[in-house]
Amino acid sequence: MLRRTTTVFMLALATALPLGTATVATGTASAEETRTTTLRFADFDTLRAGQMSGAEFAEAIGGPVWADGAFDDSSVVDAGGKSGKVYRIDLDAGTIRDNPHGNHGIVAAVPLARQVDNACIRYRVRFGSGFDWSKGGKLPGLSGVAPGVSPTAPTGGGNPGDKGWSGRLMWGSGGSLSSYLYYPSQTSYYGQGFAWGTRAGDGGWHVLRQCYTMNTVGRANGVMRAWLDGQQVLSRTDMVYRLNSRVRISHIMWAVFRGGATLDWAGQRDSHIDFDRLRITTSG
Repeated sequence: MLRRTTTVFMLALATALPLGTATVATGTASAEETRTTTLRFADFDTLRAGQMSGAEFAEAIGGPVWADGAFDDSSVVDAGGKSGKVYRIDLDAGTIRDNPHGNHGIVAAVPLARQVDNACIRYRVRFGSGFDWSKGGKLPGLSGVAPGVSPTAPTGGGNPGDKGWSGRLMWGSGGSLSSYLYYPSQTSYYGQGFAWGTRAGDGGWHVLRQCYTMNTVGRANGVMRAWLDGQQVLSRTDMVYRLNSRVRISHIMWAVFRGGATLDWAGQRDSHIDFDRLRITTSG
């Protein structure tokens, strides 16, 4: 289990259904990226190959040094070629997050170097060859909470109200992709999915990018945009992430696991997911 400032939470049942009307556009993010400041970058090449330790996770991604047991499904592997070393999560058959007993993935809320009102998370991801998509699971994103609130509060069930928000990504059956949010405007008990209308494949690298801009308190003018392999797949400008101006973008939500809260989300065979070149940026 995660220690110190981060807690492990049980993820509850989630669906990847679009809420309202989303504008889907095409294009690349390269022009926008030239006007940003990097808050965190990790390519894992400096780490030794083998099971990841708490100290190595902190070196690469940040946060406190958690107990090594939280990383029993995390390793660094040499992918060869231009990829070099990458971060791997192993997902055992017949498991979801914390069921049966154990980690079965990773959940770590990592504080950013500073809190901001807009940020993007970008990383390369590779679902292993023959990946068992099952019903789906979670991928890393960003989040923000009010001072004194646990960084995992806006997850796991319930409307977070003025406590904060979280914006992770999610894969679904057949490799479908979506943005997955806990935020004050959600209409369901569990998080709300915003479908990308596209799919990832197994065995090859994809680049996922998700950007958030906080709303003005009292207005529905927050921004959420997403790209798959440089092509924009989601754009919304009507989001309400916060009811409290003290809620900003404060954490990397490094969450990778199957689920859902019931074992019908489990895979039927062992699988893994690789990550590389994590970058968190902000403009202004």
